[in-house]
Amino acid sequence: MPLIAAAAMVAALSQPAPYSSLQEPRAYEELLCGYADWDCAKAYRVMLCESSANPRAYAAGNYGLMQINAVHARRVGGDPTAFYDPAVNVEIGHELWQERGWQPWGYCGRR
Repeated sequence: MPLIAAAAMVAALSQPAPYSSLQEPRAYEELLCGYADWDCAKAYRVMLCESSANPRAYAAGNYGLMQINAVHARRVGGDPTAFYDPAVNVEIGHELWQERGWQPWGYCGRR
């Protein structure tokens, strides 16, 4: 395979799959509220603010529902695309919250 074609294939595979329709945001409420030690209503608001409840959301190195940054990929074996899984994303979001409160979510965490 020519080098340019291989590079194009790698680039295409690294992009998130198209997300054609948003799930009802309430579908993630149970997942978010499964962690009793954080304010699940605030976690829900952060999720809506960060990704509009789109588990395939991607922006500037941030992935999924809670927009977890790729710098945290070590938490999931080095592959940040694992953050597209809603359960994984919320779990890592909860870990970050335990470590740093709402600070990692900047604007959305202050709402």
